[in-house]
Amino acid sequence: MKKKYELLDTQREFIDGHLVYRIKSLRNFGAVSVGDVGGYIEAEDNLSHSGNAWVAANAAVFDNARITHNALITDTARVSGDARVSGSAKIGDAAQISGLAIIADKAQIGGDARILGQAFVGARAQVTGETFISGEAVINWAAKIGEKARIGGNALISGGAQIDGEARIAERAMVVDFAHVSDSARVDGEAQIRGFAKVLGDAWITEHARIGGFSEVIGNVQIAGRTIVNGISKISGSSRTNRGIYLLHKKM
Repeated sequence: MKKKYELLDTQREFIDGHLVYRIKSLRNFGAVSVGDVGGYIEAEDNLSHSGNAWVAANAAVFDNARITHNALITDTARVSGDARVSGSAKIGDAAQISGLAIIADKAQIGGDARILGQAFVGARAQVTGETFISGEAVINWAAKIGEKARIGGNALISGGAQIDGEARIAERAMVVDFAHVSDSARVDGEAQIRGFAKVLGDAWITEHARIGGFSEVIGNVQIAGRTIVNGISKISGSSRTNRGIYLLHKKM
């Protein structure tokens, strides 16, 4: 295979304790022209010579991290550890990908986002802000994670779900469809937020609770046990529900 770039021995520096080299394109591919100077890599194993994958601007890839297919790492982003970035994924701004994290498909990561552990971000998911994603969390489809959200454990965020504010999603919780979790809300245990439901304020959804439909849970509310909140229900204020109550078209 004909190489598409070379390492510039005259343009090297230490980044996070790793000696990395700027790269220079040897041929035209994708949006890159022959002679273009890119970002930094530690070794050729970090960036595939096939496809249109590229490291641009002042981005850096090191350790055993690998960039393949048509992925783009740009700005001051860092990819390290055993992380993998593939497909047409884009990592930009000051985002950091490390550990065994996988970023694939058309996912876009920006801001000061941190993704580590064995987390997976794929499809058309977007991660921005100061988000922190760890564990074996899965962010998929058109999900959007922003601001100071924290996702961990085996959490699943999928569909068109949106997580922002300082929301925390952990353990085996699921937020899917077009659900929205924001502010300082917490969802953990094996709780599920579905449909167009909203969980806001200081709400805490845990254990096996299910929130769906167009329901809204707002304020200092705790919903636990096997409680199901559905329809157009609205629960607000300060309350605790954990006895399997089924709420349809009600307000509390």
